[in-house]
Amino acid sequence: MFNLSAPVASSQQLPHKNLPRKLSLYMGTNYRNSIPKYARDEFKRFTRVLDNNNTKIILDSGCGTGESSIHLAKINPHCLVVAVDKSAKRMRRCNTDTADSGNVMYVRCDLIHFWRLLQRAQFRLYKHYLLYPNPWPKPGHLQRRWHAHPVFPAVIDLGGELVMRTNWSVYAQEFAFALRSYIKTPVTVTELKIENAISAFEKKYSGSGHILYQVKANLPHD
Repeated sequence: MFNLSAPVASSQQLPHKNLPRKLSLYMGTNYRNSIPKYARDEFKRFTRVLDNNNTKIILDSGCGTGESSIHLAKINPHCLVVAVDKSAKRMRRCNTDTADSGNVMYVRCDLIHFWRLLQRAQFRLYKHYLLYPNPWPKPGHLQRRWHAHPVFPAVIDLGGELVMRTNWSVYAQEFAFALRSYIKTPVTVTELKIENAISAFEKKYSGSGHILYQVKANLPHD
């Protein structure tokens, strides 16, 4: 049984006024931070399991303990679900029973590094899930939110169907605005009706009575 979770608390009640400026600053640029050796080694391990790069890849970014990854693998048996999280502690709690999750690969890596390595290697995703990312609700933390981070153009370049879920309406509105700015097509926010939660956070938030939001978009493949 989970502990009840309080809704996201923030003095910011609307999309951040500086978001358009952040997007225009990073759009069309490449984030150039250094990529550590451990991340490059993990990426090499990931590429070795692919079948001549023909496997459809579903990326579960920030997978936590991997509950969502196993769910995605079961409903997409012909795809490779790549479950990425930077926490070694959470990785150790992942269910790596290959009898149930033979098409899941667990990768311990900071998403900033893994996304950029995918971009450099010109990978194109089939689907990409960002389930309940840290909302960074303080107004001064705008740039820490994925859609306002300088690495976000790499996410756009990876293509595929991008699905983001959150329990903070402002984050969903900002995320949809950012996607519309990049891909120049309509992107909407929808409220989720949860019957079977696909992750621990989703179970906790829905069980605590939170309204959950989803933003979905098909990103172009260049």
